[in-house]
Amino acid sequence: MGFRLSWVAVKGITPARALEELGLVDTGWKLRDFHESPYAGAKTEAGWYVIVCKEGWSPVLEEGALLALSRQADVLAGDLDEAVMSSRASAYRGGAKCWELIHDPGEGREHLLVTGTPPDCLAEIRERHLQKQRTGKPNVDAVFDVPLEVLRSLAGFRHDRNPPGNIEAFSDLEPGKS
Repeated sequence: MGFRLSWVAVKGITPARALEELGLVDTGWKLRDFHESPYAGAKTEAGWYVIVCKEGWSPVLEEGALLALSRQADVLAGDLDEAVMSSRASAYRGGAKCWELIHDPGEGREHLLVTGTPPDCLAEIRERHLQKQRTGKPNVDAVFDVPLEVLRSLAGFRHDRNPPGNIEAFSDLEPGKS
């Protein structure tokens, strides 16, 4: 079946402040893997604080919350659904969305919708995966990886790496009391 999850990476404010803004609290429990909790958080070697929601979409990570958070910090967001091989990456700064990458295989195996001004690393990553798509196994969707690899190159996190993004330990997170 595969993964279905969302995550956000924040840089420029403390993890505690990011969690407060998103309505989450750190329980203090350390996890061996982010899959052990509905929400998990950790700092990457690249200096980003990553919050993973293993259930896929979450109201904690909705667009309005990310826009608000980006008034205080740089924000990267990603989501994926391996069951249908869709993936998305986006960046927010100063209360606005800067760019977004969407791979929807229903639009074609090489589909990649790009809006805004994406990071420079996109060109090389896209070309490498398009080449893999064209010369690799016929039923493998290599373009699915493009948004995920862009996020990995920026924030140092990818969900299917062990450990993901050289993260030593995730902390268990839960929604805070309203």
